[in-house]
Amino acid sequence: LCIIPLAQSVKKLRLFGSVPVPYVVFLAFYMVNSFVQISTIQLNAWFLVSAYQESHQYLSAWIYLFTHSGMQSMPCGTWTWLTPASMSLILWPVSVLQLV
Repeated sequence: LCIIPLAQSVKKLRLFGSVPVPYVVFLAFYMVNSFVQISTIQLNAWFLVSAYQESHQYLSAWIYLFTHSGMQSMPCGTWTWLTPASMSLILWPVSVLQLV
């Protein structure tokens, strides 16, 4: 028997202020939410590693895409150093910050 909830003054959970929600439903929602967050972080990491490893295969398409897009005003050499691999290294810290 867990005495923590008995020692605390815990109110009933209500959805939209009036619909009571059982604890089991809340717990299931909480667990699904945690699973989705963990999956998102893992898939994001997988995508970034794949982008880094496969960057050389798509470099010509990357350069073509950005030289013929709204970003064509950038200097010509930009897209040779700003590649999918370098973008994955730039975006990796953003992905890591999701863990905090």
